[in-house]
Amino acid sequence: MPTTTETARLALGYYNLTDPSKETPPVTEVTLKYYKDNELVTDPEDATKMIPKEYTITCKVVQLTSNDPNVTDTQARDAAYNVPAKDPADNSTATEGPYAHFIPETGEIILNNSAKLALRNADDMSFTYSKTGFQKGELRPEHYYNCKKSVDEEGNVIKNRDGKEEPIEYIKEDNPIDYTVSFNQTIRINTEASEVFNSRMARSIDDMITALQNLDAADEKIANIEKMMKEPRYESEKEQEKLQTMLNAARKEKDLWDDNVQKLFEKNISVWQGYLDKVDLAITDCGSRYARVELTESRMASQQTTFKKLKSTNEDRELSDIIIDYTSASTAYQSSLKATGKALQQSLLDYI
Repeated sequence: MPTTTETARLALGYYNLTDPSKETPPVTEVTLKYYKDNELVTDPEDATKMIPKEYTITCKVVQLTSNDPNVTDTQARDAAYNVPAKDPADNSTATEGPYAHFIPETGEIILNNSAKLALRNADDMSFTYSKTGFQKGELRPEHYYNCKKSVDEEGNVIKNRDGKEEPIEYIKEDNPIDYTVSFNQTIRINTEASEVFNSRMARSIDDMITALQNLDAADEKIANIEKMMKEPRYESEKEQEKLQTMLNAARKEKDLWDDNVQKLFEKNISVWQGYLDKVDLAITDCGSRYARVELTESRMASQQTTFKKLKSTNEDRELSDIIIDYTSASTAYQSSLKATGKALQQSLLDYI
């Protein structure tokens, strides 16, 4: 009869990662790091700074297929998704401890219960892995992660001018592009991919596709067994009993996948609403920026009209009108000077 096992996992951003156990030299264990902000230690590179304390979880590199003729792929898969209660190399008396399996093929880190609880209380975590052969439609890692590009698009190792290998390093940070649109006023004109598309979107789709494929496979298995039960070569009571046992197991498997698909779709309703909310927020942000640009454009157009009118008033008048106005102003000015001079020449004696 089929059985189910609940596992906790971390899904990385990509599938088909480089398998470190097949590198030269082979690496059979990698490290998952996590940090707690409330536990600080001195920065080894700068004694004046305090940084979050670093913890590590050992991850064994495992595969879903077996190269051992005595181990089937099903057994290898079951072993990959069943993580020991603690690191087998741990000789302490503890019965449990953080431990995990890293599956490069699916880009998953399968956690045991201790590791799950440890990460639940972590404030940040990091995991380093390699990938080659990006497919069309996959996320560009430099838009989402701190990463290094060691091979170019043609598959050539990236080197510096001296011919030494020197990967291009990308540090994920905000890169706003600001344009000056008015005096002492700037506006951002770009939206980054990470602000719109969640890196988990592809994973969520793949999880649903995989669940539906498993459900279809279970339906097909039931149909095949029922077909076999009607064939003459399986008419004997013994064969029918075997097939009935297989049919019951297949129906149980189908029920499990039905339940899994239902729960997965229920969960993804809220998950995808979160993805849509992020897209809507980015659209709203673009709309608000556009409205600011329109407002600035309208205000500048109004100011331009005012300046043009002022310029026209000052520069586009007829010369004869200017002479008349100047003469009138000059006459009034000379008259005021004469009146003022005459008033100043008088004294108190002139009124006695």
